[in-house]
Amino acid sequence: MTDVPELFKMFWSKIDGAKFRSSWDYGEWLAYFNERAAIAEYDGEMPRASAEGSAFDQCIEKWRNQKRRASLSNLRSGVEY
Repeated sequence: MTDVPELFKMFWSKIDGAKFRSSWDYGEWLAYFNERAAIAEYDGEMPRASAEGSAFDQCIEKWRNQKRRASLSNLRSGVEY
């Protein structure tokens, strides 16, 4: 089993206790984080630590977008969020 990056652990700890629950589970978020980090590292030629920082930022943005879409959907259906 590979080690889980510290930045991912920080990301997960922030969203795991949040009021909004993502439809993605731990494994899906970890896969997304690792994919984003790998792309930044290899295609973007970034050092691994910088690539993980970029992946962290992208995970936060993805989570915020999911939250925004859920809120808009709830507003349209008349459900308070």
